[in-house]
Amino acid sequence: MSEAMFERILNELKEIKTEQQEMKAQQQEMRAEQQEMRAEQQEMRAEQQEMRAEQREFKQALFETLETVKRIETAQQAFEQKTNKRIDTLESGMDLLNRRQFKLEVEMEMLKSH
Repeated sequence: MSEAMFERILNELKEIKTEQQEMKAQQQEMRAEQQEMRAEQQEMRAEQQEMRAEQREFKQALFETLETVKRIETAQQAFEQKTNKRIDTLESGMDLLNRRQFKLEVEMEMLKSH
């Protein structure tokens, strides 16, 4: 084999080795990027779980608020009914007192005229 041929083969082997090293470096970069992506994915999953937990808490708070509003509405209706009955009773009593007062006034007028 001639020395020129030997040099050529040696140069080609060096080029192959250089390309192989470049490929290994690229492969390592890709692995690093892949690890970063996995870490980001885990972060996103954790955030998603956190959001789901917050959503459940929000739904529970909303449900509790709705139940409270329903209880308040029921209590308000009962209070209104009780108040209306009390007002009706007081109005009836006032009507009765007004009639008695009127009757007494009429009787007093009749006694005065005699």
